[in-house]
Amino acid sequence: MATLLALGILMIRQVSMVLVPFVDTSEPRYAEIARLMAVSGDWVTPWFEAGTPFWGKPPLSFWLQAASITVFGTSEWAVRLPSWIATGLTLIPIYRVAQAYGGDATARYAVLIYCSSLLPFAMAGAVVTDPFLALGTTLAMAGLVLPGGRWAAAAILGISIGLLSKGPIAAVLVFGPTVITWIAFRRRAWASLPSKRWLWAIVAVAVLVVPWFVLAERRSPGFLNYFLVGEHWRRFVDPGWTGDLYGNAHREPRGTIWVFWLVATFPWGPIAALWIARHLRTQVGRRSTASAVLDPRTAYLLCWATFTPLMFTPARNLLWTYTLPAIPALAILLGRALSRWSALRGTAATRVGLGLLMLTPAASIVLTTKALVAPQSIKTERSIVHYAEKRWPHTPVWYIDRRPFSARFYSRGSAPLVTMDELSRAIDKSGCLVPIAVRQEDIPRAARLVGLQQIPTVRSQRFVLATIPVQPDNAIAPIPAHQCIRNPSR
Repeated sequence: MATLLALGILMIRQVSMVLVPFVDTSEPRYAEIARLMAVSGDWVTPWFEAGTPFWGKPPLSFWLQAASITVFGTSEWAVRLPSWIATGLTLIPIYRVAQAYGGDATARYAVLIYCSSLLPFAMAGAVVTDPFLALGTTLAMAGLVLPGGRWAAAAILGISIGLLSKGPIAAVLVFGPTVITWIAFRRRAWASLPSKRWLWAIVAVAVLVVPWFVLAERRSPGFLNYFLVGEHWRRFVDPGWTGDLYGNAHREPRGTIWVFWLVATFPWGPIAALWIARHLRTQVGRRSTASAVLDPRTAYLLCWATFTPLMFTPARNLLWTYTLPAIPALAILLGRALSRWSALRGTAATRVGLGLLMLTPAASIVLTTKALVAPQSIKTERSIVHYAEKRWPHTPVWYIDRRPFSARFYSRGSAPLVTMDELSRAIDKSGCLVPIAVRQEDIPRAARLVGLQQIPTVRSQRFVLATIPVQPDNAIAPIPAHQCIRNPSR
């Protein structure tokens, strides 16, 4: 039953994966990088755009997304599919650790809690790197505590996945809580990798990971300095860091990671926080909590669940996705608590649990419906680009002063970016029309400079589609005369 429920929750996520367009900024940016990889055949260096390598992330997610594009074609569903699969695979180590910790009921509740939490559910159908990091760290954390050679191999594979999807942060998120638990309990915590195997494990990880980093630096000198120093150090210790080549720093008050944690774990995290606060108010509750923490297995899960947000507490350059690697441990701990509560309360607890499980999927259905009914409510250029391609199949849409990433992806990189002044110099009286996308607040200025002719029914949240007369074969974006869109009024 739990397996069917988890599958049903993930299948609901498939609906929006198919129907909802890419929303700026992160999704279409990564989707375009994957598309360029698939088109160019360069599987070593991810490209931000033609001539500009992308140094911000390792290539694992782009490899999988580009492979999906190669197999299934260039569509939202195809690019999002690897994240959905990664989320589904993450449920396997969650189930096994929860089963070893609290039995079958705990395992069933744990997987349901994880896939119905807001952030894991959202990331299951998003073109981002975080689901792959979560898969890698969860495999590694499970492999370090579950017995058997297969799980030892899973730990090695998990670390490798994490390193190739996000970089050294994956090792920090795995070994931080592991070492803390190991020291606190003097090696009485779970461990499936005996000391003599650690050297071989390190060698195996190096063989899987290091070759790409070496090859990437040789192909694109400067990558290692930017990625290791900039992305993994200065981004977090320097809130005013201006070295980000691909976006802007996210300056948040210190401690914001816990607000993100509450949102990311909705509805389960806020409920757990309230329950713990109430539990600690009584002497009996404090004693039972202290007793539970003395159990090495519980301590390991608590360290796993809290290490990530604690590490990012002083940081100001944050995203809510940073909390994802900690949520599997929270799901296991809550799974055990919920299984015990259900055993005491029976069917009433089951009904409450089912209601909570459906909150996030239900919200997804509502938001998907809104995106379909009111497409201008989301930041995407799909409607403008697709309309222009159908009406003027040989002439791309020119974006004025700013070109969102979704415009790049949906135009397959063909939408030119020009300034208003450049465009005004290309004006001609020949009647050759070019489709342009201009921001709504710039329409009065554009009307004065270039005499645009609006198409009022075609607009996105930020841009309006219009046409202007330009000279064929101009220096901005050469248009062969035979492809010129003739002005019907002439």
